[in-house]
Amino acid sequence: MTKSVKPACAAPHRARNKKGHVMPSKLYPEDQKRVDEYLNTPLHQVERKPFNAWLLLGGITLMVIFMGLVSRLLSWFVLS
Repeated sequence: MTKSVKPACAAPHRARNKKGHVMPSKLYPEDQKRVDEYLNTPLHQVERKPFNAWLLLGGITLMVIFMGLVSRLLSWFVLS
């Protein structure tokens, strides 16, 4: 007796992301439905602020300046 095995790739399921773009899926429709239900639970619906690249750049710049000042201070203590 042989088992029937699902193929790794089923017929593509068309899902839409938050922006409305169509995203093909390699899951079976029933599996995709379970994934969609899981992702739509309140636990996974956390509101976040949009990413701010300038804030990241400013933080990195401040850290580099701070580490440079600490380095100069340590060299002053060691070499004096």
